[in-house]
Amino acid sequence: MDHLGMGGEGSGSLSPGTSAIHHGADDNASGTAGLLELAQYFAAHRGELKRTIVLAAFSGEELGLLGSAYYVKNPLFPLDKTIAMLNMDMVGRLRDSVLVVEGMGTSPLWESAVRLENRDSLALKLKPDGFGPSDHASFYAKDIPVMFFFTNMHSDYHRPSDTWDRINYAGEQKVVELVQRVTASIANAPSRPQFTRAASGPVAGSGDRQGLRVSLGVIPDYSEDVQGLKITGTRSGSPAEKAGMKADDIVIKFDGMDVKNIYDFMRGLEGHKPGDKVTIVVKRGTEVLSLNAVLEARK
Repeated sequence: MDHLGMGGEGSGSLSPGTSAIHHGADDNASGTAGLLELAQYFAAHRGELKRTIVLAAFSGEELGLLGSAYYVKNPLFPLDKTIAMLNMDMVGRLRDSVLVVEGMGTSPLWESAVRLENRDSLALKLKPDGFGPSDHASFYAKDIPVMFFFTNMHSDYHRPSDTWDRINYAGEQKVVELVQRVTASIANAPSRPQFTRAASGPVAGSGDRQGLRVSLGVIPDYSEDVQGLKITGTRSGSPAEKAGMKADDIVIKFDGMDVKNIYDFMRGLEGHKPGDKVTIVVKRGTEVLSLNAVLEARK
């Protein structure tokens, strides 16, 4: 079982009323498997490394980054000697070779390092921000350069259907090998990477997925750079589905507030309670549509 267990109220499951094993093959057995592969590789090549590499698996991420937040307060090695943190969370669903890598704005060296090691011609979608809904955010908050590797959201997220047979194993191998090469290049670099503050900042409660009281039920597309929030789809039975939202819609307004990115969208949700009626303006191709939704409690 993964961190959602059998589902049920309060578990974070997106299959309400279902009592079944939530396998978590992509979220985040994929990242855990990648970590074990990297441990095996670096153990066999220890003599080639100029710096120490710590391989860590954090618990309590869904509850507010509890494990990684504890680590940065009680580090195995001093944080002032920790030069980078690389995070793999949901790296098992590579589609069309698209790999999202966040944290590019946290060091001026990052973009060139990732592009240089991209030997498998992955379609890189490089994002600047160091904050986000995963464990790298705890390190970025301590002024440590970060990278977050992610193969994007999908409709099986937090559902019993996130199973082993839906993993793209060949794709994950390419992702993990890229992480290995980037990690080795950082470990063997003559100097530590400079830390920089990324352009965009966190929303209130950033990193705490349990912080919001309401849900619209959209699945964000993190791979696209658009003005607004592009979605890959909606969750079954969600307010978004009932409102008529569809895959590839771009949210540009939420209840009268302009939405330029996911942070604006999250800020809009924060001001609402379950049962609130909201108007969502979306771009669908060349059309601009106004849709009405009733927000539900976050499960």
